[in-house]
Amino acid sequence: MHLTKRCGFTFIEIMVTIVILTSGIVMVYRSFFLSVKYLNQLTQRLYASNLADDKVAAIQAGFFNAQGASLDKKETVKTVMIDQKPIDFHFQVNYKSVTGISDLYQVEVGVWWMQHDQVVKVLRHGYISKSILL
Repeated sequence: MHLTKRCGFTFIEIMVTIVILTSGIVMVYRSFFLSVKYLNQLTQRLYASNLADDKVAAIQAGFFNAQGASLDKKETVKTVMIDQKPIDFHFQVNYKSVTGISDLYQVEVGVWWMQHDQVVKVLRHGYISKSILL
């Protein structure tokens, strides 16, 4: 009886190796697309945050320059192109006078938009006055 020495891999070893490598590649592929989704969400949130800050600053400048003109509460929409897709950012502004202090108002600016069939909202609060406090 003569035993021959085999060189190489069996079919089962090759199939197990292919399954392990394929599952690793699929996990890397899925994590890449998940990170792209999160990056898109963070980009939209950053735009909304900047738009809310700009809106608070514009309200404060307009209120100061108009010496306490009427406070407008209408909702506005601004469309921004993000990754070649139009995103509608909706602004909602609320004012409330601060009790005990004349000509001082609390401003709440809300920016909301649709993101994957969900409403996402960013809020900014600030105070405005028609006089400069020294």
